[in-house]
Amino acid sequence: EEYKENFETIAKAVGKENEATEKVEEIKEFLSEVSKLSQEVVEGKTVLTVSPKNDAYTAHTSSSFVGQVLEKAGFVNAVQSEEVEQSLSLEQLVEINPDIIIYMRDDKDKTIYSQWKDTELYKSLKAIQNGDVYTTIARGPWTQYRGFISINTLTKEMSQWLLDNN
Repeated sequence: EEYKENFETIAKAVGKENEATEKVEEIKEFLSEVSKLSQEVVEGKTVLTVSPKNDAYTAHTSSSFVGQVLEKAGFVNAVQSEEVEQSLSLEQLVEINPDIIIYMRDDKDKTIYSQWKDTELYKSLKAIQNGDVYTTIARGPWTQYRGFISINTLTKEMSQWLLDNN
């Protein structure tokens, strides 16, 4: 909601309130449509969005920008928390055992992932066993940007992975 409030404040300052209202409604409609399409494919499945680091994974929780957008688009975040991010060890990752994992960096092989990927614990994850592991095309929209372009980018990317394959 914060990005929307900022957008509306800027629009008011530059005299573009009508255009802002149209854009906000457009994105609500887009997310609603994706949510309807996703219900059959992802109903009851959890998605974990993570950025691997050198010693752990950083999960973007249900309170993060990405988490909120994906939940409005019909996905369930595997980490429900009031904190925006949560650090995860391999054991915590296994405990969460998400249905879908999204890596929000394309250089994950230079992180702890390179050590975890060949372990029995990692291989036991539902997402790994079912082949529901994805890597984002561009890191920025998922981890840094906060606005309509990001919403479109990450929602369309998720839709391509999960909805276009079915």
